[in-house]
Amino acid sequence: MAKTPHPSGWNTKRYILAALVGTLVATAIVIAVSAIFRPDQISFSVTHDALTRPSKSGSRSLNLVVTTNTGDRSSVQYRSLIVYLLFTQGGTVYELPVGLVGPLPPLQPPETTANISLACDLWGVPSGATPMITVQVLAVVRFKVVGLLYTRPYNIKVSCGPANYIGRKNVTLPIACN
Repeated sequence: MAKTPHPSGWNTKRYILAALVGTLVATAIVIAVSAIFRPDQISFSVTHDALTRPSKSGSRSLNLVVTTNTGDRSSVQYRSLIVYLLFTQGGTVYELPVGLVGPLPPLQPPETTANISLACDLWGVPSGATPMITVQVLAVVRFKVVGLLYTRPYNIKVSCGPANYIGRKNVTLPIACN
């Protein structure tokens, strides 16, 4: 009895097996790319504060240093940084913009800290008032993961405090932001 020859080409089982293997390979590639381009950790804290004496016009300046600490996997590129002081005085909520003193770090390497100096004129705070002030940091960052490859920009919003920077009561530095 002679065997009938198999038809040349692929049968249905081989097509299904090839589709399953292709799906498995594509899934492994997506997981690897996602793991490489996931954002790294970054933390912010207020590490220094200084309040000037009132001027003749009654304004005072609050100088702060915000320290950033990067994770161990990637460098951080700061695209923008906006800082506000938030406090309530007499039922009114104040949001004072804080200016940068100097440039942002161009590219912060992994496992390092960077100090960002800030200053704000406190015109709206009455003399003798000691409000609890929250420092709000808004940043847009990209992470440099491998060679010239960067992640997409990430928006970060953290709040530090509240603390009594003006009355200097119970202020223990550094103040962690979360």
